[in-house]
Formats: sequence, C-alpha cells, structure tokens
Amino acid sequence: MSHPTAPVLSFTFPIERAGNAIQGLPEGTYTIKITGFVKKLHKVAELAGALANTRFEDGGTSSEKRIYLDLTELEGLQFIGRWGTRFSRENSEYNGFRNASYLVSISLPLGIEFIGNDVFAGCTNLKELTIPYGVQAIGDNTFKGCSSLEKLQLPTSLRSIGKEAFMGCTSLKELVIPDSVESIGDIAFAQCSSLEKIEMKGETPPVVHKGSFPYRVTIYVPAASVNAYSQKKIGGYYSMSWGYEWNIRAIEENTEGN
Repeated sequence: MSHPTAPVLSFTFPIERAGNAIQGLPEGTYTIKITGFVKKLHKVAELAGALANTRFEDGGTSSEKRIYLDLTELEGLQFIGRWGTRFSRENSEYNGFRNASYLVSISLPLGIEFIGNDVFAGCTNLKELTIPYGVQAIGDNTFKGCSSLEKLQLPTSLRSIGKEAFMGCTSLKELVIPDSVESIGDIAFAQCSSLEKIEMKGETPPVVHKGSFPYRVTIYVPAASVNAYSQKKIGGYYSMSWGYEWNIRAIEENTEGN
C-alpha cells in the first residue's frame, strides 16, 4: 500500500469498534488497519457505512479526508456486497463502500470469493487496488465511476467481470486480463478515456459483450491467438476487430510493457 508525501497517522482497530472509531476521526490523512474475525456481514456493513457517511466536527467534507484502508488481516470475509440484485445506496450492507470519496487505497484480505454489485462505485479518489487471489467474480457496476483509479491488478483466479464493472474509470491507462477470465460484461470498461492498451493472457478468447472495451484501444493477445481474437464475435454479432476499431496485436509487440 503506497502512501502520500504528507504525514500519515496510522491506527489499528478491531472490527467490532472500527465504525465508531473512524466516524470520530477529524479530517486528515490516515492509514487504517482493521483486524479481527468477521462472523456476520453487518460488521463490514457498519464499517462501510461509517466510511460512506462520515461528517467532521469542523464541517469539512469527505474530500478533505484521505484514507488508506488495510483489511488484509481481517479473517472470515468471503464476499463484500450482494450478487444479482441492486439495492438502494443507503443500504451499506449490500452496497459496501459506495461513494466513499475519501478512500484512496484499499488492500483486501485473502479468502474473498466475489465482490458484489456497486460495492466501490463512486469512490472517486480511489487510486490503486489489488484484488487478491481467490476472487472469482466481480459484479455489475462494482467500480463504476472510480475516476482516479490508475492501477488495477486482477487475480489469476478471476473468471467473470460484470457489466459496467469499471465503466468511467477514466484514469486507467493499462490493463492486464488474466487467462482465467471467461466472460466480460456489457460496457465493462467503457468511458476507461485514458485506457490505451489491454493485455489479455488467455489463449482462448473469453466471452466479450457489446461495448466491453473503449471504442478505440489496442488489445495484445498471445501470438498464436491473434486470428482467434480477431474473429471472436461480440454479443453474437460483430468480430472483435470490426466495428469498434479494436487493434488486436501479439503480446510480443507490446514492447513498452516488457
């Protein structure tokens, strides 16, 4: 987890009292580590709710607070958010850290199997994220509107990326999609204006839906699979190399990434 040049105050809280402790912090920059065993989802919901609704004694706004959140020592957490159904943004048990605009970085623990719908949507200051090995699915709209996200590392356990999952992540310039990914949802990386190149590790093209990637982007794939990717149908209609001006090239040609 990286840190800003400004002084950082570090705190460690057990999950049982993390919500109230964070709620009471004044504006500033913090590294916060949460420890303990999560027996029930509502413990994480309380933490997420505190992060999403913090108000400061001096009347400051969330943009005046920077939080580097470390959940790597949190045990027992198998999922964040809910799958398949969208709930109101006020219900933090289902929508996780949505609209926590002062969240700059988050380190997630091992053991999470999926990250549900809307969980980090609207976290406009989130700059970096490593999704740990073990996560198999990312839901719909999960990181939608995270306009400051510059670094994203996807695990080799990941199998599916939901629709609009990273839509509006306008600071994301490069992306590596592991060979484990089988499906990428509609407009998953659309409106990703800085996204110039995508490296896809799989020799077999995943299911790619309409508008999954920006209109113009270079996609690097295994050399032996260039033809397969070029002819891959999108949403059952257009090939990947037609209609969206996606330039499909061999990974070996991506010299800047080596």
